[in-house]
Amino acid sequence: CNEARVGNDPSHLDHEVLVADLRVQCIAAGRDRSRRVGALLQTGAEGADAMRGWLDAAQQEAAKAGASELQCRQEAAGCVLGIEEADGRLVCAQNRIVQLEAMLKAAREEVAACNQNKLQLEERKEMFEKQEEVYGRLQRGCRAAAARAEQAMQERNDLNAVLCEMLQRAAAEAEDEAHAQGRHFAAQLPQLQGHVDYWAQLKARAQQHGDPINGPMLSAMHQKCLDLLSVAEKHQVPPGGGSPGPCVPDSASSGGQSGSAEALRTLSTSEFRKAYDQAKAPEFQHQLMEAVYEVVAAYCKTHDINYSYCKEFFQRLQNEAFRVKDELLTEVPAAAQRLWTSPLPLSSMIGHEKELCNIINEAIRADAPGGMRHLATLVRGINTLCVIRRPSGAVNFPSNGICWRGGGLPAEHQTFYVPGKVYRVPGFLATSFSEDKAEEFLYRAHVLAGHPAIKWVVHLDARGATQHKYRCRHVDLVRHSNTPGEEEFLFAPYSVFTVKEAQWSPHATDDTPHVVHLEAAIDNNKESMELPLAPWY
Repeated sequence: CNEARVGNDPSHLDHEVLVADLRVQCIAAGRDRSRRVGALLQTGAEGADAMRGWLDAAQQEAAKAGASELQCRQEAAGCVLGIEEADGRLVCAQNRIVQLEAMLKAAREEVAACNQNKLQLEERKEMFEKQEEVYGRLQRGCRAAAARAEQAMQERNDLNAVLCEMLQRAAAEAEDEAHAQGRHFAAQLPQLQGHVDYWAQLKARAQQHGDPINGPMLSAMHQKCLDLLSVAEKHQVPPGGGSPGPCVPDSASSGGQSGSAEALRTLSTSEFRKAYDQAKAPEFQHQLMEAVYEVVAAYCKTHDINYSYCKEFFQRLQNEAFRVKDELLTEVPAAAQRLWTSPLPLSSMIGHEKELCNIINEAIRADAPGGMRHLATLVRGINTLCVIRRPSGAVNFPSNGICWRGGGLPAEHQTFYVPGKVYRVPGFLATSFSEDKAEEFLYRAHVLAGHPAIKWVVHLDARGATQHKYRCRHVDLVRHSNTPGEEEFLFAPYSVFTVKEAQWSPHATDDTPHVVHLEAAIDNNKESMELPLAPWY
């Protein structure tokens, strides 16, 4: 428009009109816009108020959210601390669990140990109950033994009175006969001297032991014998062929020695046979141990050994026997056989190193009436496994029917063992399947005891290995032994043997011993009871 106006262009009016029209339109458009803006402003004001409310609410919520966030952060921090504390507690709990598991394991082991101890205690209780039962039996047995001993003492007193009367009557009759037949008594001078010695020994023994019953009677008998001897000596006649009077065996002899009484005594006249026929094998352990005690006590009394040594020796034997208590309770014969093999000595402190087997054999040889009842009971117990008939499969037989024994033999006894001599052994005879074991014993007898060495070769009927009727009836292998390795083949007391051959060495040492061959009888009961007794074996 400005350009048309400057150029005086007539069309500038049209342009102005057009411009005016445009201005009108613009004004109208501005008014319309103003109205809309006003409306919008009004609407915006209302929205602003709403927004302010929202903003205030948002700010309040933000404030709350900020506080909650802080609290959450604090709680989160607390939770972290709690988690860390829980972790620590978890570690402690795990360690505690490990400790508890170890304690549980230890407790289980203690429970197992307690169970084991319980079993042991139950076994001990059972053992104690058995021992109480055994002790009860022992007490009852002791009371019964005391009653029997009192009864036996009364019977002994009665018998002593009768014996004293009989001996006095016999002495009076002998004195009368001596005066009437003086020369006959003079011929029997050795026998009378033997009687004097015999009664002197009995008198001394009675005085030594303070026997108030037999002492006066024995003194009287000794004086009677002295009177008879003086009557016989008046005739001054050389001694005749009378047999020597009775004498007491030497109880202090060792090994297989037997006193001079064996020259007179036989099995038929022995006190042992009388007691053995009446005795019974012990059925219970208290009967066996009572017999052992009485035999040991009698030995100690005979040898004037203090009772304390006797008691101590018996206690050791009893302790040894109770190591195999089942035998004492159920197999008394086996326990008796084991006691025979005991290696325990009486006492080395007093010079008596005798074992129980030596004491038993010495008592059998001595054949003294006192204590013979208990000795017979003990021998019955040992013999149970020696003489009871058994099936062939249960018997051990020596190789080639030969067994061995080693020992010593004084020169004065050689004359007894002549070929063809049949005799009995007054005691158990221990032999061995092993020749080496026999040589060990003959070495001891020669080197330690100083006796001439001898080897006994005992022959059994070789057919007995397979045929029962040829098998020896009174011998068997000792199976229950406290000295294993000896292979002891034990013959019962008073077994019969025949001398087959005797080889006498000029120097009987352990290298060149005497050798005597013996033949064992098959059955002692079929042999004579009047056979002579071996003086040494």
